[in-house]
Amino acid sequence: MSVKSPQQCSSQRHSKGYSLLEIIIAMIIFSMVTVGILRGVLQARSMAEHTIYQSSAITVATGFIEQIKAMAYTELESLANGSASEMVFIIANGEENTVENGIETSLAVPLDADEEGETTLTMDLNLLVNISPVTGIDAVQVDLLYGFILPLTNKPITSSISTIVSDVPTY
Repeated sequence: MSVKSPQQCSSQRHSKGYSLLEIIIAMIIFSMVTVGILRGVLQARSMAEHTIYQSSAITVATGFIEQIKAMAYTELESLANGSASEMVFIIANGEENTVENGIETSLAVPLDADEEGETTLTMDLNLLVNISPVTGIDAVQVDLLYGFILPLTNKPITSSISTIVSDVPTY
């Protein structure tokens, strides 16, 4: 029979389990890693949402510009000179929207739909269309300012698209 020294007994006692300090340190490390991963996931979601909103706004604004370019020049000229003020546009869901020259308009742009085609998520898009005559030539300048607010950050995003439409036919 062998006799164990006090050092051997204490080392056996510590090797059978973890101390409270070791468990606390492990929990702190685990929570720091978890917080880091969670921040990365939230950042990725925020970036994806920003991209969806930005691309939807650009698509609607570009669609408005294309519809303006398809209008008769005489109609654009009357809008630029102030003898007419309203334009009717169609957005992706086929809904007609009346927009007045020089007056900000807010549109509910559909972003997502369920299986039945019902809209489940919309974006409030603010538009301002300014059509003005260009001096010296038969043309009008179209400036379309648009903006929206990102839901997660409440950050306002604004941008613009401009074009010149003339009485000269283009092919």
